[in-house]
Amino acid sequence: MSQAKKVAIIGSGNLGQALAYRLVSSGYQVTIGSRNPQRQNFTTTLDDSIMKEVHVGTVKNCFLIPDISVVFLAIHHRNAADLLSPIRTLLSGKILVDASNRTEPCQTGSNAEELASHFPEARIVKGFNTLSANALQSDIAVEDVHRVHLAADDVAARETVACIVKDIGFCPVYVGDLQAARRIEAYPLQVLPGWGGPTVISCAIFFVWLGIMVIKYSVKYAKSKESFPWERIPLTLLNLLVCLTAITLLAITYLPGCLAAFAQLYNGTKYKLFPSWLDFWLRCRKMLGLFALLFSVWHAIMSIAFLSPGSMRWWYEPITDWKANSTNAVHRYRLNATGESALTLGILSLLLLILTGLSSLPSLSAVFNWGEWRLIQSHVGYTALFLAVVHVFAMSSRGWLMHSTSFFYWNSFLCCVLPCLVLAMKLFLMLPCVSHLLSRIRDGKDRRPFLRGRGERKCVDIQLLENDTV
Repeated sequence: MSQAKKVAIIGSGNLGQALAYRLVSSGYQVTIGSRNPQRQNFTTTLDDSIMKEVHVGTVKNCFLIPDISVVFLAIHHRNAADLLSPIRTLLSGKILVDASNRTEPCQTGSNAEELASHFPEARIVKGFNTLSANALQSDIAVEDVHRVHLAADDVAARETVACIVKDIGFCPVYVGDLQAARRIEAYPLQVLPGWGGPTVISCAIFFVWLGIMVIKYSVKYAKSKESFPWERIPLTLLNLLVCLTAITLLAITYLPGCLAAFAQLYNGTKYKLFPSWLDFWLRCRKMLGLFALLFSVWHAIMSIAFLSPGSMRWWYEPITDWKANSTNAVHRYRLNATGESALTLGILSLLLLILTGLSSLPSLSAVFNWGEWRLIQSHVGYTALFLAVVHVFAMSSRGWLMHSTSFFYWNSFLCCVLPCLVLAMKLFLMLPCVSHLLSRIRDGKDRRPFLRGRGERKCVDIQLLENDTV
């Protein structure tokens, strides 16, 4: 084997064995260093024919093999110094890839930096700590979304490790010098990063609608002699609450995009930063959309559970069948035009929303080009919002017509106000004159119609020039 095809791994745990499996499968000759090589036995479910090609020796032997320049440290960080200190003289010029993780985040240092301070004669590279053993040993074709973050002060050492990363089917990502290892080691400690704000927003919308329903039902039944139907809370009323939350979440998923477009039209340029609240809102759109999908599926499942003439009588019409040679009539029900329309629109909206949600998965979004991804995320998403609004209209229009003086207090009407506003804004932005102007601004053509200074607004340019430069 050539020098570039020989590597060593210190550590024979799950990560070390999975890494060895991946390297051998990619044509590398691997030596695993163990403190007890005589008792070493691979007990994983990996392919035995591949693992038999892995050589097992002592830790010292891994550094004595002259053709091995890259050594992966697949051991706990607290054991690294004790394990490598007796062979310090053998570390000179060796590339040590630190794959260890921390149990809690630290802003003042990283495992890799500590290792570099203990062994300055070695060339330390941080990497492979963000990958699981399952990802390494998987035989499924790996897309670019399986990234290996690398950090090192030695650029040549980092490039050597990056070549190995590419050889085994992964994508190297250069994060920076060794100090950037603090961020790399913090990645596995993060639980659903970026989901905190969207979760709070989604819960807030849920409880706002809950408060509105509690107030309205309290007022309604306080004036009525009827008692509140407590037995309908677990399904019927909860389904209504989930429906209101779902359509509101879907609306606020697309509202910040419209606001950003109006801000660019007002500023006349795409190079002015958005306000911090709008920037945060824009970054939350993916998570808010997935929450909208979650509530929509929840609503659909509960609706199917109690879809019957007794619960949704305004969706059904009775039909009577007479048995032959009998005077007994058989009463049955079938969906009327309102019920069929509402169900069809709701199903179509949910299917489009599921398609939009699936396209946001990294494994699928990596397959789409920018135009395809934008078509699904924007146009298909807005179509889903439109169908959801029409679904509510089909459900409630009959009741609105029967109560023409009070329907605007109904929850079904209130939940459509914001989605209709978003759709109206989108239609305005799709007007040819507005769309053309917005496209030119996003292409880098600065209009800059207004400058604000000392409370005055001064017009400095109202024309778009073909030869504008950035």
